[in-house]
Amino acid sequence: MLVVNKIKSRFNLILEDTIRQLISRSRAAISQLIYKRILLAVTILFSVGVGVAMANMSRLSSNLIESQALQNATLYAQAIKEAHTLYNSDVINPLNTAKAINFKIHLRPLGPCRQYSSPHGIPRDCRRDSSHTMGLLGLR
Repeated sequence: MLVVNKIKSRFNLILEDTIRQLISRSRAAISQLIYKRILLAVTILFSVGVGVAMANMSRLSSNLIESQALQNATLYAQAIKEAHTLYNSDVINPLNTAKAINFKIHLRPLGPCRQYSSPHGIPRDCRRDSSHTMGLLGLR
């Protein structure tokens, strides 16, 4: 019996040592795999973050350009309206009151309009453009 117990104890020691080595090796392999994959995961997350940030900056830049264009167009329209008002009050109205010359405002269509299709001789596209401009100027 004593020999059987010694063999069992020795077998248990060898088995425990083998299990410990196996656990140690598997931990080392798993940690090495995790470290390699973590570097890949962090790189992918960083790339995605940079891509999202760039897309957001592009969208914000487009919105800023559009709002600046609209604001500048509004300012230009106000300046043209003010120039029209000042010209009328300083030049046209004194001449009309003196009855020297009778002025009428004739607004020409904007842009290269060559297709005359309306009964008044003003192309459809030009009527739309000029009425839009007149609306911006507050002349309609």
